[in-house]
Amino acid sequence: MRIGRLRLNDKTRSRLLRNGLFAGCVLIGILISMSNFGSAADEQLRRASDGLYQRQASGQVHLVEIDAKSLGALGVWPWPRDYHARLVEALKRHGAKSVAFDVDFSSRSPVPDNDTLFAKSLEGFGGSIILPTFRQPQGAGRSEMVDSLPLPEFRRHAFLASVNVHPDPDGQLRTYSYGTTTGGTARPTIATVLAGGSATVEQGFRIDTSIKPDSIPRHSFVDVLENKGNLAALRGKSVIIGATAIELGDRYSVPGHGIVPGPVVQAMATETLIQGRALRDYGPWPMILVATIISLLLLRITSRIQAYVAGAFSIAAVVAAHFAAIQFGVGSLAPAAGLGMLLALGLGLLISDVSSRFRAYARLDHDTGLPNVRALKEAVFHKEGSLFAVRLSGFDSITGVLTDGERRELLRRVIDRLELGAGPSKVHSLQTGVFGWAAAPISPEKLNDLATGLCSVFRSPVQIGKRAILVTPSIGVATFQKGGISKAISQATSASREAEVQELRWLVHNEQLSSSADLSLTLLGDITSAIETQAIRILYQPKVDLRSNLMTEAEALIRWDHPLLGLVMPDQFIPVLEKNKSMAPLTLHIVGRVLDQMRAARSDGHSLGVAVNISASLFDDPDFVANMADLVMADPEGARHLTLEVTESATISSTDAAVAALGQMRSKGVKIAIDDYGTGQSTLRYLKTFPADEIKIDKSFVTHMRETPGDQIVVRSTIEMAHELGYSVTAEGVENAECLALLCAMGCDYGQGWHFSKAIPIDELLSLAQAYARKAA
Repeated sequence: MRIGRLRLNDKTRSRLLRNGLFAGCVLIGILISMSNFGSAADEQLRRASDGLYQRQASGQVHLVEIDAKSLGALGVWPWPRDYHARLVEALKRHGAKSVAFDVDFSSRSPVPDNDTLFAKSLEGFGGSIILPTFRQPQGAGRSEMVDSLPLPEFRRHAFLASVNVHPDPDGQLRTYSYGTTTGGTARPTIATVLAGGSATVEQGFRIDTSIKPDSIPRHSFVDVLENKGNLAALRGKSVIIGATAIELGDRYSVPGHGIVPGPVVQAMATETLIQGRALRDYGPWPMILVATIISLLLLRITSRIQAYVAGAFSIAAVVAAHFAAIQFGVGSLAPAAGLGMLLALGLGLLISDVSSRFRAYARLDHDTGLPNVRALKEAVFHKEGSLFAVRLSGFDSITGVLTDGERRELLRRVIDRLELGAGPSKVHSLQTGVFGWAAAPISPEKLNDLATGLCSVFRSPVQIGKRAILVTPSIGVATFQKGGISKAISQATSASREAEVQELRWLVHNEQLSSSADLSLTLLGDITSAIETQAIRILYQPKVDLRSNLMTEAEALIRWDHPLLGLVMPDQFIPVLEKNKSMAPLTLHIVGRVLDQMRAARSDGHSLGVAVNISASLFDDPDFVANMADLVMADPEGARHLTLEVTESATISSTDAAVAALGQMRSKGVKIAIDDYGTGQSTLRYLKTFPADEIKIDKSFVTHMRETPGDQIVVRSTIEMAHELGYSVTAEGVENAECLALLCAMGCDYGQGWHFSKAIPIDELLSLAQAYARKAA
């Protein structure tokens, strides 16, 4: 007999039911209190409370922003120190009580007199001046930390306070320290100093995110200098000075408020202390105790309806108690475990109503926690689009040497990366080691970008304990119509298997090619005909000078209009040609056609440089080198406008021969660029050995660098290093204005990507170059 049909007035069965449910609820409460799920649920409830009861700032803390307006008026950051000196004088005139800088003053400025002026302004302020100290890595990719302190002459007239903040592992900034140790000295944080609190080193409090950031009074740096705005409001107030401009990068993700500038975080932390909102965290145990008592009372109710009503009322009361405790400043009660207990009790009472039919139609893959194939079929059965299958190469071999816990952790990390690559689409488990999702139909060009982006998120190994596991995705794609999803799943998984065999990043299913051998034979057999019939199209993607905003060069890109396969992208056929030593004829053909097209363009008054991708391994071939030399010698003017972009897509058997061949090309006026910088294992050797003129930073580092601090560090350090070594730098993958602005701020020389233009035919390229010239003029 099902539990739901047991008579609660039967003493034996009733006692077993109550005892079992009670024990289960208590166990669940304890497990939730110890789990990430419980922490996540408590966080969501806290955010709901903060969002429901928004608070205004006290007005005792004002922000002076180094914002876009000030950057536009005062010039590129960093500014001369005399600007800061003038600001301190202006704040003194307007009666500010305390001034806290969230600006690095640890290095000397190029103009010593400006440092002297700033020191004098600090000495003469008359109120409290707070300068920042912080810890930071010694360099990109290094774990050693260095303490940054203001210059000694500044310290004599100011109080030092820490500005370090520590986001949680999920990237969200929730807590703030009372104090930290820098330079061997325990120091309070800016918020602690401004709020008049005591510094308990390395202890912290939660920032009150119910305080509305936009209610904090703000003043633009340049407005204060120019005596504009309501500056009388500064009298008797504390002032925090820091960067809010997007391009300066001092930004953090704060729950409920999205991306927030660092100085705003400092102000919110100060307001938290001023308003007495640094609440004590009581943890889950008070609510577990309350839920235990409620559970005992609910289990004594014999009426199922009354029990459900009382249970719903109890859940609402627990949530209300949590909200009230936060809003009235009592503390944080962490109710998720208690709520979980009550919900588990309700689930236990309803378990008799769960049928075998419901279990048979479960939609989850229990190994991964993802929706399964059945769920995918039902979700898109009446739709059409593209089906992506991602096969993780050697997944069974990798997981075979892991413990169950390590395997689960690996799956979790892999799924996180897949969800990032899938964007808004829901990731499903198709089979062991194969994941998939459905999306709208996609063009080959966009498919190439998506595959590149997905591969980039698997670029770094997955760290599982002490193991660094490199997971390589192979992507299969199939299109489907309404009702055809089952067939598409089979086709996409098959294509992913063929992509893995062919060592391709992605492959679109084709009905007429049933195996990797078919694909290779078709591509190899048809390449000669494609060259003769010019089925290989040449498109050009512009490269823009970021200083002059002129379109000075373009990169030649190829597309194969195959009679059987349709549009074939280079990522699909070039690896096959390289593997079979068949790249030389195609490369010479493309270079020859590019030189012909550019010669015709020059005769019409256009003077553009053009770049052609060449596999470095070709320079091991003496015949190829001789034929390439003949091509450039036949067109000396074209050679001076030609750049060879050398890639590491194939192994170089004789570095000396390749270097000599590249030197020969340079002697004829040809420029050499190192393509896809940062993705190869021998990049540094290239820089030290190859006779190059330019570095092209791979788009996997550029496209998402605003959201990925690690990529931003790579791009910035590459630009600085390249300029020191005398190279020009081109950033690939520029897809929006924000990315472009960041590259300009970093001093990058050239940009290339969809923000400027997709790959276009030669006539459209020349028209676009004229448009850029007219705009610049």
